Amino acid sequence: MSICFLTQKLEPLLKKYAKKYDVHARVYSEKLGIDYTYFYDGVEKPFNIASISKIFPTVTAFMLIEDGKMKLDDKIANHLPAEMLKDIFVYKGVDYAYIVTVKDLMGNTSGVLDSWEVLADPNKVWTPEMIFDLMRNTETAGKPGECFNYSDVGFNLLAKVIEAVTQKAYSEVLHEQIFEPLNMGDSYIMYHSKPKNGFRAIEKVWYKGHEVSTWKSLSVDFGAGGGIVSTVSDLLKFNIALNSGKLISQDSLQKMRNATNKFRSGMFYGLGMEVIDFTGFFFLLKSYPKLYGHTGIFTTHLYYDPISETHIIFNFGNDKAMEKTFNALIKIGGLIK
Repeated sequence: MSICFLTQKLEPLLKKYAKKYDVHARVYSEKLGIDYTYFYDGVEKPFNIASISKIFPTVTAFMLIEDGKMKLDDKIANHLPAEMLKDIFVYKGVDYAYIVTVKDLMGNTSGVLDSWEVLADPNKVWTPEMIFDLMRNTETAGKPGECFNYSDVGFNLLAKVIEAVTQKAYSEVLHEQIFEPLNMGDSYIMYHSKPKNGFRAIEKVWYKGHEVSTWKSLSVDFGAGGGIVSTVSDLLKFNIALNSGKLISQDSLQKMRNATNKFRSGMFYGLGMEVIDFTGFFFLLKSYPKLYGHTGIFTTHLYYDPISETHIIFNFGNDKAMEKTFNALIKIGGLIK
């Protein structure tokens, strides 16, 4: 496939969407010889990557696992203080904190509920501990290991496990282990760290009709459930390194890709990673490739097709554009199948 062919087929769709949304896109495949970029105003800007962030604590945890510093089946109660976990994992009157594993946090099978306190108070600065307090004495979705419940809170807890194992702030670990080695100079955790290349204004983010890009309440995600700021160029560096085995082993990567729980129609969840099976969208798309990566509520996408070795990155910056971004994914899936 040539860049000209991809441009001819994809760019009219992106230009159409860019009339309403701040579209950023990159499609890259060394195997296919393509490197296509589209920025609605011709300029690449940093943006809040939302739940794509969940891949990062998962990869960081696997790096620690491969170094022998922790295990996938470790009970998180062996790493975190009892007072932090108290009454967070209560189901039918039983506190199951003692059986929750690192794997449960990665796979959204700990039962812990979700909480994303952004709209209530835009000026409120959150800590993970404040979010954990909101979870106390509220019954979970089910017994750990026996239910699937998508939860940013679980990934915040995973970041706290990483801090306990490394004795460093999660933001520091992320910069040392991923951002700096990969020269991701525009990437950082909003309100928790700073980019090597210096701060720049980030792209606008529209959520439920509010422009929230500078709201302090976005600190709620701690850079684990969400909250990382990056660019399509930095995300491409990360995705290439992840899928080529430069960060974690292929065995660990396969564990992330092993999606055993249905997230929603056409989407399944592994460990910190979503899998798109286009057949679930429409049966005539059964020949389309499976994509591995993550979607974010702000219509951010980071995916990879192992067959064509294609990396797909989107940011539309508006939760109302989710259907449009999946239309674009389907368009690309048809081009690379």
